[in-house]
Amino acid sequence: MTKEIGEILVLMFMLPFFAEAQKEDSCCINPEYATINCIEPTEIYEPVYNKVEKMPAYPGGMRELMKDINENLVYPEDAKKDSIQGYVFVRFVVDKEGHITNPDILKFSPYYAFIDSPAFDSAALEVIPHLKPFTPGEQHGEKVNVYYLVPIQFTIR
Repeated sequence: MTKEIGEILVLMFMLPFFAEAQKEDSCCINPEYATINCIEPTEIYEPVYNKVEKMPAYPGGMRELMKDINENLVYPEDAKKDSIQGYVFVRFVVDKEGHITNPDILKFSPYYAFIDSPAFDSAALEVIPHLKPFTPGEQHGEKVNVYYLVPIQFTIR
């Protein structure tokens, strides 16, 4: 009976290591010793929150964020000719230091007419590197990574 419990415990401790080795290309399991050998140190996973007690803030507030986006936004020429208008939703992570990382385009909107166009997606994503760093979000008094969603409106005036 003791031997069975010992085998179960070994399996329980090895499963997380095996799963980690599957994620990291530079790691491999040495079956003889049941250890993981890594060429490079692995990155520690940190969660990204959708909503926190104190959300990230742009310097100068939402009005300043929209101003900075509008100053750097380039309307795709072909879309201007065809009078295409609408929204592109850019989501990114504001990390613990306030830097913007992992920008991507979300393709849905229950309330707005979003534009499904690679030209508009590229134009929206090109604006993001020009934004200033945010004040990071906080949860339980600690700075955390938070998703931030920005609707970018393309209109012809």
